[in-house]
Amino acid sequence: MNLLAWKIIWCLFDDKCKYDILSKVSIKHFDKDVREVFEYCKENIQNDININKDVIKTKFPKLETIIDTYLLPVDTSVYKAYLDEFLHLYNNNRVERFGESILSKKITYNNIYEEMEELIKDVNSNVDNNIIYISDVIEELTNNLTSSEKPVEGLLTYIKDLDTRLDGLKKGDYIVIAGRPSMGKSALGSYIAYKNTLNNVPVLYFSLEMGYKQLITRMFASELEIELYKLKRGLLNEAEKTAVRNTQESFRNMPIIIDETATLDLSVIQSKIQKIKLKYPNLGLVIVDHIQLMEGAGGNRNEIIGDISRGFKVIAKKFQLPVIAISQLSRLCESREDKRPILSDLRESGSIEQDADVVIMLYRDHYYNYNPYHENLCEINIAKFREGEVGKIIVEYNLKKQYWKSINPRSSLWELTKKFYAIDQSK
Repeated sequence: MNLLAWKIIWCLFDDKCKYDILSKVSIKHFDKDVREVFEYCKENIQNDININKDVIKTKFPKLETIIDTYLLPVDTSVYKAYLDEFLHLYNNNRVERFGESILSKKITYNNIYEEMEELIKDVNSNVDNNIIYISDVIEELTNNLTSSEKPVEGLLTYIKDLDTRLDGLKKGDYIVIAGRPSMGKSALGSYIAYKNTLNNVPVLYFSLEMGYKQLITRMFASELEIELYKLKRGLLNEAEKTAVRNTQESFRNMPIIIDETATLDLSVIQSKIQKIKLKYPNLGLVIVDHIQLMEGAGGNRNEIIGDISRGFKVIAKKFQLPVIAISQLSRLCESREDKRPILSDLRESGSIEQDADVVIMLYRDHYYNYNPYHENLCEINIAKFREGEVGKIIVEYNLKKQYWKSINPRSSLWELTKKFYAIDQSK
C-alpha cells in the first residue's frame, strides 16, 4: 500500500489527473508519513501552487530518504489503474480492521450495527458522488418534464387521489399522519404498510399500540374485505375460512417486519433499521405508531416529543427512505364547533409541524355527527406539503373491512360526497 500511495502522490504533479484524484481520495486513505505529504500537496493544488518532488523534499527534510526511495516517476496516463488498486487495497484493509475489532471485542452486540454502517459507508465513499453537472442531466430532466404523463415518483400509498396529490412518499421525507382517536390513523398506516409489502417493498412497522395479531388481522380484513369483528370473534362462514387459509401463503412471503418493543427511543429505532437493512437492503418504508408512546431524555414532554420529531427527519435522510410517524392530536379541536383538526392542534405536540415534510390530518364526520350516509367517508387534509400544494381530498374508508380507496366519481357514494362537501366539479 505504501508504494501505491507514493505513486498517487506522483500523479498529483500532473495537471491532467490531479483534480480527479483529489475528488476520490482523502487523508483517511493514507498512512502517517504519506498523509502529511498528501495534505501538503492537496493544500497547494487548491491554492494553485505548483508542486514537484524537490518542493516536497524541501518541505519534509526528515522524510528525504523515504521520498528518494519511494517517490519515483510513474506513467500518469494510467493513473486510474493506480487509483483503483489503491482504493481496493484500502477497502480490504478496512474490512480486516473491522474483523480484528470484533475479535478484540471493541465491537460488541451493542454497537455492531452502527459500526457496520460506518464500514459500508467508508468503503463505498466517493467524494464526488454528489456532484451533478447540468449538462449530464438536462436532457433526461427536460424529457421528463415534457412527457404527457409520468408515473408516481415516490412510494405508493395505494390511495389514488392521495398518490396523485403527493406524487407518492419520497425517500428522505418525514410524513406525519395525525388525528384524534378513532379517525383511522393506525388503519391508514397499516394499510400503506400492507399494500407495499404485498408488492414486495420491505416495511419496518414499529407498533407501540397494537400487537402483531391485531395488525395482521386488519390486513386480512383489508385484503379479503371481510368485516373485522367477524375475524376477531371467529364468525366466519366456510367460504371465508377458505379465503383466509388461501391468503396465508401470500402473507407468509410479505417482507413486513413488525416490532413490538415496549420501550422505544430514537437510538433503538436506528439500531433496528441498521439490523433490518442487513437482511433487506432495499428497505422501503418505516412506520412508527405512534410518537406519543415513545421515550426520550430530559426536558418536559413537549421538548421530548420535539427531539423525537427532529430525530425522525434525521433518520429519513440518513437511510434515504420515507418515515411515517403517527401522532395523536391535542383535545383543542374537541372544544370547537367544527371538530376538523388544524395545524395549531399539532403544535401542542412539540415541533412536529416544523420538522415534517408532509402532515396529513384525518377527520371522519360520522364519528361526531352520526350521519349513517357518511360512515365510509374520510377527509384527508394535506395540511403541510413542503414540495407542493396543501388541500383536502375525500376518500372511502371502510372501517369495518379496513380498506381505503378513492371514490368512484360514477358511484352513489360520490353523489353523497359532492352534496355534503359542496364539491365543485368544474374545478
